[in-house]
Amino acid sequence: MKLSRRSFNKLVLATLASPLLARAGAASLQGQGAGHALDWNDDWHFKLGDEPAATAAGFDDAGWERVNLPHWGRLEPCNVSRSYQGFCWYRKRLRLDEDLRGRKVWFLSEAAMQVADVWVNGVHRLRHAGGYLPFGVDLSDDLRARGKAVIAIRLDNRYNPDVPPGKSPEQLDFCYFSGMYRNVALRVGDALHITDPVLADSVAGGGVFARCMQASARRAVLDVSTHVRNDGDDVAAFVVHATLHDADGRLVARAETGRQSCNTEQSATVRQQLEVDSPALWSPESPSLHRLTVRLLRDSKVVDEARQCIGIRWLETDPRRGFFLNGKHRVPCGANRHQAYPYVGNALSDRAQYRDAKKLKAAGFDLIRLSHYPQSPAFLDACDALGMMVIECIPGWQHFTDDAVFRAAVEQNLRDTIRRDRNHACAVLWEVTLNETYGHDDFFRHMVDVARQEYPGSQMLTCGDAEGHDDALIRSYDVPYSGWDDATHSRPSRAHGAMSLHREYGDNQFGAYSRYDRGSGEYLMLVQAWNYQTALNQQLQLPWTWGQCAWEAIDNNRGMSTQVATCGAMDLFRLPKFLYQFFRSQRSPELRDPRFESGPVVFIANYWTAKSPHDVVVFSNADEVALLVNGREVQRRKPDSGPDVPFGDGSGFDLNYWQHQSGAPRDERASNVNQPIYGGGNARALAHPPFTFKDVPFEAGELKAVAYIGGHVVASQVRKTPGEAVALAMDVDLQGMDLAADGSDLVFVHATVVDAHGTTVPDATQLVAFEVDGPAELIGDNPRMAEAGIASVLLRSRKASGMIRLRAKAPSLAAAEFELRPRKPG
Repeated sequence: MKLSRRSFNKLVLATLASPLLARAGAASLQGQGAGHALDWNDDWHFKLGDEPAATAAGFDDAGWERVNLPHWGRLEPCNVSRSYQGFCWYRKRLRLDEDLRGRKVWFLSEAAMQVADVWVNGVHRLRHAGGYLPFGVDLSDDLRARGKAVIAIRLDNRYNPDVPPGKSPEQLDFCYFSGMYRNVALRVGDALHITDPVLADSVAGGGVFARCMQASARRAVLDVSTHVRNDGDDVAAFVVHATLHDADGRLVARAETGRQSCNTEQSATVRQQLEVDSPALWSPESPSLHRLTVRLLRDSKVVDEARQCIGIRWLETDPRRGFFLNGKHRVPCGANRHQAYPYVGNALSDRAQYRDAKKLKAAGFDLIRLSHYPQSPAFLDACDALGMMVIECIPGWQHFTDDAVFRAAVEQNLRDTIRRDRNHACAVLWEVTLNETYGHDDFFRHMVDVARQEYPGSQMLTCGDAEGHDDALIRSYDVPYSGWDDATHSRPSRAHGAMSLHREYGDNQFGAYSRYDRGSGEYLMLVQAWNYQTALNQQLQLPWTWGQCAWEAIDNNRGMSTQVATCGAMDLFRLPKFLYQFFRSQRSPELRDPRFESGPVVFIANYWTAKSPHDVVVFSNADEVALLVNGREVQRRKPDSGPDVPFGDGSGFDLNYWQHQSGAPRDERASNVNQPIYGGGNARALAHPPFTFKDVPFEAGELKAVAYIGGHVVASQVRKTPGEAVALAMDVDLQGMDLAADGSDLVFVHATVVDAHGTTVPDATQLVAFEVDGPAELIGDNPRMAEAGIASVLLRSRKASGMIRLRAKAPSLAAAEFELRPRKPG
């Protein structure tokens, strides 16, 4: 059964609504029938620094800043040299209506950075150590006794070796950042209720757990396990009713238990089977989702309900044949992703998470490694909806201690990650080791067992580092990772002939430097693309290649280094480099999806100036490309098909990982390139090799590439020689999703320096000032210098409707204006 895009999009919107099902006021909680969750992000009181007296219920926080979540502890510079390390506080009051005095109420946080202490009415209720996973507190007794609650949360993100990742910020390859940077909610339920999958702390239990027991185009069988708890005073009799609807809203399966019972202060697990004929299977090309609804009934009344989108799909991996999804062999092509934005760190709105996912999907990636920690549930929701598989990672990077506290935290992180994300169709691999952390193999073998305890059956696929680990651990993985061998310039399988996943490739391989920003210019961005192309071409010829993830999708700030890691296909502001276009060109031209940029690709990796490379490289997934100069065809050719040539000798560049400065002169950085690029080779294993047009004479004007498939024109692109900079043009990167007037949504605003014909001036470095009127605020360096002709800033919505008017100004340039109207939430 194939779903229409229209009906599928309806389901996507439902998926992206997040588990926060309704809006609640900042100070009052009112009844809404069955169990439900309430967005509680609005109107928190915030203070940076420590305030020990703030634990008290009567503490006066009127002078504190009022903020909405997700929230950062401190705004950071674009290039983070020393992110905030210390305390910050959040406080909020809650009043409960009389008719809800007997209900259960929980406070839930998706994550906060990174040790959270929670007080309710002045009483310490919880310490949660770890900055990437959920925690919560049962408020029921406090509200029952007083009818109100004051919640005070102190966060401490200082370096703590016992809290994974546990690495010193000075030597960490990413930033901890600060604040309550994900959503919070209140959940209201009955004394008899469906538990929270993480708070229940039950092996392979808690909440609703839906597993595929079999799945094919003919038939699927789902095992749905529901964990019920009775906090009432009497034995509770109940019935569990489960339904499954497809994306068009059709009921495709249902099940109902007989009468069950649960003693007071006890839990019960109910298992049901849902059988689906001719199911719509989930895959990256057709990410079909179903709506699973589980209702808990007592005396024929619904007292609790759990709803979520699930995908029906079947995973198989074979040590010598590789990966199969729904019975079809595939070699996933993906990338690694860090979750941070410039300035606000990890404090992204759910819609910003979706926009990130959409750009990664448009790049042609079908696998994203969530390095090196659990990422936002909203990002996984987007991957479900858009069709990107993910590798789930636990917090860890080059650090381990045999201290029992640290080991227990690592194990709990894995359990909580699986419990939180096990129902996501996109979650296909689970990384059970700590990234680049060697030794301790007995413990990591135990972690493999933990994963299989939490997710029994064939659909739990574990993965982890093989290099530096013993054979017993490597054999215990379903999918081991390959390593890098400097001597052979290759990625050997360490798993005795078994296939391996290349978890990180392209950055500093073959002795070649791949860290170039957009301002490096055409040649060095081509060097970066060539490095990744060469690595991918080599890996696709290795008989043990299971799949691969480039390092990395998006540039990121590195701990407390002054250097941004510029090895991404996009920069910090999500602006594409040439490398992004190379990956786009590896996608099938037959994939056409109206939700993101897809179909035939043609991209000229050249600015067409007198200083541009004379060899013109075109990335395309077509089978033929013609190049025209000022309307005159100069060459028409097939894709590159030359031989594979050695790439460097490993001595071309000695990368000092922590001390190399990105501000090195351009000519010095170019001298690190030890191999001619784009000679027409190193592409024979690619799905779509590039097109290299040799020695194209420069002639100011128009350079056009026309792509053909089967002799028919399918796409074209034009480059025009840029003239003198005369104006600014403005764009807001909405990615097809309106800015939400919810006080937390974020979008990038770009001001481009253009000539009289609207062509980007790629060497422009003007200082651009941004202004805004209306219900929004600008975040970031302002004014900001243009890089490669574009200056960027962040825009954050306010919780108010009305037109937003943006302006960008720069000396000697005509100003630009842009208007947008945010969408009211709900």
